[in-house]
Amino acid sequence: MKKEHKKTIGGELAKTNNMFSRILMEQTNYTVSPTQLRIIIYLLHHNNTCTQKEIEDFFDIRRSTATGILTTMEKNKIIIRRQLKSDARQKEIVLTDKAIESSNELRKNREKFEKIIKKGISKEELEIFYSVLEKIRQNVSTINKKEERKKQDAKVNV
Repeated sequence: MKKEHKKTIGGELAKTNNMFSRILMEQTNYTVSPTQLRIIIYLLHHNNTCTQKEIEDFFDIRRSTATGILTTMEKNKIIIRRQLKSDARQKEIVLTDKAIESSNELRKNREKFEKIIKKGISKEELEIFYSVLEKIRQNVSTINKKEERKKQDAKVNV
């Protein structure tokens, strides 16, 4: 007899994200990680360019994590990094021509996929869904802030 597992928000989000990533990966000619694929999609929506800081903020990832992912993407000739003219301390992340060419297929597949997953969901239901997700992110954000305060307090007390 199969044991029934209690559903959790984190578990359901992770499972859904894995399903999305697997389907998008199968429908493209990219051999990249799901996170790299999301960064490519982000770049496509931002005229193929942004800064590392923008990626860190949007995906809520640490600087070291972003650096590792972007270094791999650069080695695989998906992106290039170049100095920003306006600020020499920052580097601009740019999709390569090869990545842009391959991305047209990705964009079309992603739009089709988005239509399929919204099938049978009303505009009102989507608005509620996005609202609930935002509340979850805010709740998680308060946990992160509390943990950061604890770490800061521990440093001060040392």
